[in-house]
Amino acid sequence: MKTDNEFQLFEKNDNGFIELIYPPNNGMSAKDVGEAILGMQLCLAEIARVSGINNIEIIVYPIEKGSLKTIFAYVKKDGWKIVVGIDIVFNLINNGFGVIENFGANKAHNLTTEVIQSVKDLKVLELCKSKNFIYGGQKIVQPLKENIQSVKIQYGKDNFEIECENKQKFYEDLIIEPIFPELENGKEITIVGEITRMNKGYGDLGFQYKNRTLKCVPWDIRTSVTQYHEYIEENQVQLKGIVSRSSIFDVPEISIISIQRIEPNQSTLFEEGK
Repeated sequence: MKTDNEFQLFEKNDNGFIELIYPPNNGMSAKDVGEAILGMQLCLAEIARVSGINNIEIIVYPIEKGSLKTIFAYVKKDGWKIVVGIDIVFNLINNGFGVIENFGANKAHNLTTEVIQSVKDLKVLELCKSKNFIYGGQKIVQPLKENIQSVKIQYGKDNFEIECENKQKFYEDLIIEPIFPELENGKEITIVGEITRMNKGYGDLGFQYKNRTLKCVPWDIRTSVTQYHEYIEENQVQLKGIVSRSSIFDVPEISIISIQRIEPNQSTLFEEGK
């Protein structure tokens, strides 16, 4: 890996690298190659962000002969050591791209109810919500055409392959619409919906309101979401809380003041708290 005149950036560890591979062909345009590498960099940077990994650089190794294969790795800026297991990175990029293949970029980015119900890993949902992750995927699949039918992301013996026929799932333009603009930041609101999940470890619960599942946490951080366990079997409950959001294009988070049962024949209610 190094000669006597070279500085070794990595510990010798075959598990520290992830590969981006296009099949043997008669060449790719320089623009496509550059965009594909940039796309991979965007995706890996977003994975580092949602994983809480800071102070790193993403290194790419030279293209290998035979097929268009580039090798990527994370290194610390101050120590040049591998700081994250690439198996975790591979699983995140594999599952994130899998969501886009199954549902399309728009549904993945907007975290529709069907996406949220099918994905249990919160980091994968955070990736799907990221425009940079989706734009990175678009750049990776852009070279796919008649003479380049697939691209493979590989870690060791495991790989995730995107076929040319699925390119449009990644490359569709994002339609970003305001999400419940009436739920304004800092406002006290009362809404009706259903508790879909409860996570004691993360200290939050999922509350399905219209076509979205909202993340809700107790307003008093000293209390636990388990205090609302009695409502989890109810088809509908009334939640009073305070909205927290940075943009009308992001899914709002609700700090719970109270949850109450409602009668089945009551109409869906939304009113701003006084």
